[in-house]
Amino acid sequence: MNGGVEFSRRSAMACAGASGLHLLLGNAMTTAKAAPSPDPSAAGVPVLLDHLVWLAGDLEQACAQFEAASGVTPEFGGAHPSGTHNALVSLGEQVYLEIAAPVPGAEAGHPWVDAARRRPEPHLYSYCMRCAVPLPRIATSTRKAGFGAYGPSLGSRTTPDGDTLEWQLFIPIVAGAGNVIPFLIDWRDTPHPSHSTSSAATLTSFEAEHPDPERVRDAMNLLAPGVHLKQSQQSPNIVAQLATPNGPVSLLS
Repeated sequence: MNGGVEFSRRSAMACAGASGLHLLLGNAMTTAKAAPSPDPSAAGVPVLLDHLVWLAGDLEQACAQFEAASGVTPEFGGAHPSGTHNALVSLGEQVYLEIAAPVPGAEAGHPWVDAARRRPEPHLYSYCMRCAVPLPRIATSTRKAGFGAYGPSLGSRTTPDGDTLEWQLFIPIVAGAGNVIPFLIDWRDTPHPSHSTSSAATLTSFEAEHPDPERVRDAMNLLAPGVHLKQSQQSPNIVAQLATPNGPVSLLS
């Protein structure tokens, strides 16, 4: 695949893997076309960006779609108590892609489970930042700034080997921000997931879009330092550009 590949909410997905298998996932299609060249002066890779969340209704189908487009095979990561499971793709040093989906039979109630069922085609749902200060301190600053917050709280995942990995999460709540505001993580003693999967894919740029950037500027400065924020014509969005063995791949929300 010599052109770019764009995963978008506005396209229907139809792509062939090495075996020629065509994967139909809902009404979202992968289309091969020239990916937009990122402007290096505007969008880059933020130093504290930890991972991207590509959410789907079915993990196996989403992994097959990503592999067909990129030439990179995601590696199964394990299951969360929340009712989701994931596969991982390293995108460079200290940054990775999390492909997430509900486990079969998962109960409704968790935001990721509910969002994946409302919109099962794979899409860039959210992103996560590391924090330069302890999460309790940034949580206090977030609340003092007048924003809502959940946590910090413990998160965990059971690996295919039966090991339990734990970390600390903080979830800010900023009204009207959509998905341009990240959640934050402290891996504590857990090895970073980008080191557990080898990959030929690299994140080349990441940026956020909002129809009223000034409305979320203070929250972005506090919670997403280094993330380029620009104005969008419609709803809030996040956009990632990857370099892969099959050429450029765009992940859109």
